[in-house]
Amino acid sequence: MSWVKRRLSPSLVISIIALCIALGGTAFALASNSVGARELKPIVLREKEHTIAPGTTQVIDVKCRRGQQLTGGGIEELDHSSATDVEDSHPRGNGWEGSVTNNDSVSHDADAEALCLKK
Repeated sequence: MSWVKRRLSPSLVISIIALCIALGGTAFALASNSVGARELKPIVLREKEHTIAPGTTQVIDVKCRRGQQLTGGGIEELDHSSATDVEDSHPRGNGWEGSVTNNDSVSHDADAEALCLKK
């Protein structure tokens, strides 16, 4: 019994109680704000391919359709050429936009992709 009294200081007891209260509140918040199967809707991938002329920078974009909401996206260089650079990639309105620079002497392809959630 004396060993327990030496190990359990008042500050340790208070910190354990505070930890239990904090974790209990988090568990309650997670359960009440969770998303169920009924709330999940299909996500659609929208793509638009562009040909980037040699020595140019082109802005490319793709939009979600009416009744869809943008959740993410990106710009991809399809040829994976070291002479082609994605300069910018960001959401714009209800779609995705970016710019691609082609430093090569031949054309290269790139595409814009948007992940759209059906409402």
